Amino acid sequence: MVGHKIFAEGVIKDIKKYLSPDYADVECEVIEKRSNNGQLSVNIAFRQPEREIAPIIGIEPFYEAVCNGEPLESIMQVIAEMAEQTINTTFSIAPGEMNEYKEAENYLGVCLVNTKANRKQLKGVTCIKVEDLSLIPIIRVPLSEKGIYGSMKVTEELREMWGVSVEQIFEQAWKNEEAPMLLGLNEAVLHTGDMRDLSAAQDLVDNDNGEKMYILTNRRRTDGAALIVCPGVMEKLNELFPEGFFIIPSSIHETLIMPKGVEIQGLEMTPKKLGAMLRYSNQRYTEKMEVLSDRIYEYDKDRGKIRSVPESMEKERGMEL
Repeated sequence: MVGHKIFAEGVIKDIKKYLSPDYADVECEVIEKRSNNGQLSVNIAFRQPEREIAPIIGIEPFYEAVCNGEPLESIMQVIAEMAEQTINTTFSIAPGEMNEYKEAENYLGVCLVNTKANRKQLKGVTCIKVEDLSLIPIIRVPLSEKGIYGSMKVTEELREMWGVSVEQIFEQAWKNEEAPMLLGLNEAVLHTGDMRDLSAAQDLVDNDNGEKMYILTNRRRTDGAALIVCPGVMEKLNELFPEGFFIIPSSIHETLIMPKGVEIQGLEMTPKKLGAMLRYSNQRYTEKMEVLSDRIYEYDKDRGKIRSVPESMEKERGMEL
């Protein structure tokens, strides 16, 4: 992280050489902030007078590119172009308007995070606990270009200012969210299929195409893991897989759904095996800030809730930060 910070400081020292004259008054600042799972990131804020919002650009991919041999000159040009684009990008709702619920309610959304790994970031934030996870309402504001979104957590202070209940906020947030989508894992790997709306996914499950797992997410494929606690989603999955299914939290953006009793290479995929596979994947392949949990879940249809599968938690570790 020290290398990232030194690189960022070098960038702000020379970036004006690469910005067009229209941005001569831009002031840059290196900012370190905690993201999901407490991961520390180094960013550069580009502030221009009379603009309410200061775009922030993460420095990590540019630092890695330089370390991998990309010419610094080219990297600086890319950073400058991105900075100019983000400075010119405007929110469809002004920051001050977020203080009024009637202005902010149509921008509410949800995300799901690991409670223990985010215990500091969750202080003062409105949330609902679900097993070892926390469901958070966020204000997700679309920017005017390229489908980019800015977001902020809804705090208890903001909720009280709005004068609405936790239930009202989540009810509205779910109304705003995109419909849940299902995609066969094999199709995703081979790029041969399209995501189906969960309400019309029966043909995907009925087809004898060798699918053993399915991806549950939203069309945007951002914060899609929250769908495992979306009203009606588990009930629909229970219709599709009446013998039961496991929920594998592959990231904060999506989960894998595996029907119970599935065999891979002649071996039944038990919760213990799935838990071990998930922990290995989280440690080796998933970005730390995108890890959701080391547990496997299942749907308790009698209670109408998801629950952790104890067998999968035998060697749980790594989420305490």
